[in-house]
Amino acid sequence: ERHFAGLADDVFYLGQGAGNLPVVVSLSADSPHFGVSAGSGAGKSVLAQLIAVQVLRRGGKVIILDRKGSHRWALGLDGVDYCTKPAQMHEALLREAAEADERNNLSLYAPDDWDPGQRTLIIAEELNATLTQLANWWADNRDKSEPKRSPAITALGEVAFMGRAAKKHLLAIAQMLTARALGGPEARENFGIRALARYTTNNWKMLVPEASMPRSSR
Repeated sequence: ERHFAGLADDVFYLGQGAGNLPVVVSLSADSPHFGVSAGSGAGKSVLAQLIAVQVLRRGGKVIILDRKGSHRWALGLDGVDYCTKPAQMHEALLREAAEADERNNLSLYAPDDWDPGQRTLIIAEELNATLTQLANWWADNRDKSEPKRSPAITALGEVAFMGRAAKKHLLAIAQMLTARALGGPEARENFGIRALARYTTNNWKMLVPEASMPRSSR
């Protein structure tokens, strides 16, 4: 609680850094979207939970796309839409993309301090597997007259290119956060906040080549 006190609505606490100083990020000044790439057991879901509870605490809502049940803490909580089935994920992504598009259209004619409304955090667990599940579900359920590409995957990509004005934020989680998982190299550039843990050398070079890789620690 003491770490959350006094933070602006768009600023989020991530933990303690060097010198035991708090590490915070801004969804307005830094990036509207998070990318979390880490090995099994490295704390990906714990970090997602930390950000989610701050969104909920401030009156926002959280959508969790989680086939394997990594966020059981959120079951039944007000403000949380917990999607464990591809059909639920499909509907949630289409709904959020439509609302984000509407908010972006309204922002064109609104004053600079216009507030589009409730902030939404979309947590996509194990993104590589989630995209495959969405694609397979759509292939099995689409009408022949409908497009072959999953509209939910398209919607996820659309939200990735929105964010600040719409107050829709993605938190993409994967062991290997490849460009393909995020919709291509251009889409991945929208994930300016990147958290890595238990990473390989290749993973570091892929996601943060601008920075020197730190020494291994215990």
